[in-house]
Amino acid sequence: MKYLSITLICAGLWAFALPPIDSGYTYTKDIRPLMDTFCIRCHGDGMNYYPFGGNLKSYDSLKVRVDNGTFRERVLVKKDMPRSSGWHLEPGLAEAKLLMLDSWLRAGAPE
Repeated sequence: MKYLSITLICAGLWAFALPPIDSGYTYTKDIRPLMDTFCIRCHGDGMNYYPFGGNLKSYDSLKVRVDNGTFRERVLVKKDMPRSSGWHLEPGLAEAKLLMLDSWLRAGAPE
């Protein structure tokens, strides 16, 4: 049992050391249309809504939140973004879109 635990721990550490895989998704081709549809209404030019805040209209502005983990946390973990008007979750961000976002993030969020 001791050796099995050590093996599983080593395998888990090895998995985190793997380089990102190329998902084929890019910001320009795949992610920006999602952002335009679900996010820019509240996170576009001049917008700074609590708690996520800020302008997410460009790749560079989104990449800041990707790099600090905020984007993954809010959209994929907590799933409290995107919101519609008020404090209700936006309908329509289907599981397939969430999987695409996750794949894009795991690939290093290519532009």
